Order: sequence, then structure tokens, then C-alpha cells
Amino acid sequence: MNKAALVEGDLLENPSGDMVERKRIGLLGGSFDPFHLGHLSIAKEAAKSLNLEKIYLVPAYKQPFKEGHSASWEQRVEMVKLVAKEYDFLEVLTIEGERKKDSYTYDTVMEIKEAADCEVILIMGSDSLLSIEKWYRAGCLLGACSLAVAKRPGVSDTEILEECHRINEKYGTSVRLLENNLIWISSTNIKLEIERGGSIKNLVPKCVEQYIMTRGLYV
Repeated sequence: MNKAALVEGDLLENPSGDMVERKRIGLLGGSFDPFHLGHLSIAKEAAKSLNLEKIYLVPAYKQPFKEGHSASWEQRVEMVKLVAKEYDFLEVLTIEGERKKDSYTYDTVMEIKEAADCEVILIMGSDSLLSIEKWYRAGCLLGACSLAVAKRPGVSDTEILEECHRINEKYGTSVRLLENNLIWISSTNIKLEIERGGSIKNLVPKCVEQYIMTRGLYV
């Protein structure tokens, strides 16, 4: 990869003439139905390794490919907010629900960039990286942000690295592969565990477990 593939902060000159590092904001979107320890592990690794000032958690308003029991938009937002309260670097962005219409990652990235002079780093799993060129305005999106790619089950390291290199070469996108622990957790498995009366305490943050149990979600 060329030097553009390394996620480094841009140096900007402030009014005093000193060089300061441009702040970097992480963006981690998903259905979060529910938010689980796999999501949290990726967020923690991204914040640490990329020195991010803030990571915005962005719950998707619509879940077109989800089947079975699902929590409402409001419930998913409440669960994510409970998690964010426990970590200073996390903040919840409800922009997709506020639009009340089809919402795209490109729109969210551009709104953040317009509101603050910062570098937006889109955090995603390696499975999402493989399909990102099918996303709405993919070329513009890849030109507007950097990528931080987390390892996910089912995608080999070789396949991830090759795709990171290809995306960088084609779009000039800054790409970083996160060294996150591979956690075999999925929202589907969590729901199945709840349906059969099993424990989810090792699958989701404690605050999320309590919220689910109190409200009888996914049964």
C-alpha cells in the first residue's frame, strides 16, 4: 500500500502558526439489534489504535434484511445509549432515525464533515468491506472518508488485505486493518439463546442484558 493507506492525522496550521493535528472521528453503524460485545470490542480497538477523539454509534433506522424478532428503533437507540454512558469515547448519533426516510452512510458522513472540520473514519467489519462498492454513492463515500476494517469470522486475513489494497489503489482511500480479537458473536445467535431461555451475559454488555430481560425483548 502507498502512504495514503496509513491512517495518520493531517497537520493543520492554526492562527498562531503552530501545526496541530486535525481531529479524527470514528463512525460505527449497524442495526445493533442488540448491541453486543463484538461491537464493543471493535469500538475499543479502533479508539485505541487510531487515537480517535470520539466514536459515534449510528443505529440504522431500517433493517431491510433482518428476520425474526426485532427491537424497535427506539429500543435499539436506548440500548446503545446505555452502553455509551459507560465509555467517554462513545456517543450515539440518531441522525438516521431523525430523517424518517431511506438513510445512507454517505449522507451521514457528509453531514458530520460539514458540521465539524475533522477526518471521518468509517469503522466496519471485513464482511462489509467486501460489499461496500454496492453502497449508495460508494465512489463518493470512499473519497470522503477513511476506513478502519475489523476482522470478522468467515473472511481470511489474506482476503481482507487484498481488498484493502484494491480499495486504496482504486479510490485513494486511507485504509487501516484493525488488530481486534475475533469474537464469534452475532445478533441472531443472541436472539436464539434468548428464545431457548439461555444466558446472554457473556454476549452483551451488562446494561444491555438488563434492558432486554426487563422488557422481555426477543421472545
